[in-house]
Amino acid sequence: MKALTCTNDTQILEYYISETISANTQGAAAPIRPQDASLVFDAIAESGPVGAQVALAFLKENMTVAADVYGDTGLGRILKAMGDSLNTQADVDDVCISILALI
Repeated sequence: MKALTCTNDTQILEYYISETISANTQGAAAPIRPQDASLVFDAIAESGPVGAQVALAFLKENMTVAADVYGDTGLGRILKAMGDSLNTQADVDDVCISILALI
């Protein structure tokens, strides 16, 4: 799965990351198994600056669904991976605001 994230094409990365939650948003079987969803997210977040920004934008827009799909452990793993990818204070603030919205 990690090899699929080795691209700077944002459309490919956005599609791939959106497939991790597609079962919850479309009601069909997900092409990526729920237990693998956080691994895909991690791979995208850690793939480089482009992947980190795609992952951050996705997480900000889909935090509630992501929390349901990935669960506490998966979401914690994702946030840990994101910690290494956040480049600005604004990025950190955006993630914190998204997390607080879950509470």
